Amino acid sequence: LDALKQAEDGWRFCFRAFGACPEPQVKFWCLQTLVSLATERGGERYASLPETSKAEIRATLMAWVQAKGAIETDEPPFIKNKFAQLVVGIMCTDYPHAWPQVFTQLLGLLSNGPVVIDCAPATSHYVDNYFSHNLANVSWMHTRWLRHKIRI
Repeated sequence: LDALKQAEDGWRFCFRAFGACPEPQVKFWCLQTLVSLATERGGERYASLPETSKAEIRATLMAWVQAKGAIETDEPPFIKNKFAQLVVGIMCTDYPHAWPQVFTQLLGLLSNGPVVIDCAPATSHYVDNYFSHNLANVSWMHTRWLRHKIRI
């Protein structure tokens, strides 16, 4: 996993494995590797990716959620929680300038089924938790504005 974290395109491999493998443990570690990309050292590895790669990551996240519409496509809670952590990790870098529609996208998918229904509150929880623990690095006005956007 450390080699994947350091590889320039390791994130692509992790997304492919995450989508292709039916084993929840493999999915979890793929997601954990992606969360590390998005969050370690303040998300600087993710932030340094080309904009086209970041757009591909965001599109892949939303495509996975869209594909989880049927009840038989549900995932274990630890996968949905780790996915929500990944979404928030990406949001911390890309929202609002590069991904202003993230909340609209997630809320628009709520009718898709259990995965999105479970991911939405988890995402909200992780956003709140992130800002509660990182208030020193984020302006009060930005935190207030973001929390207001989450409630809309």
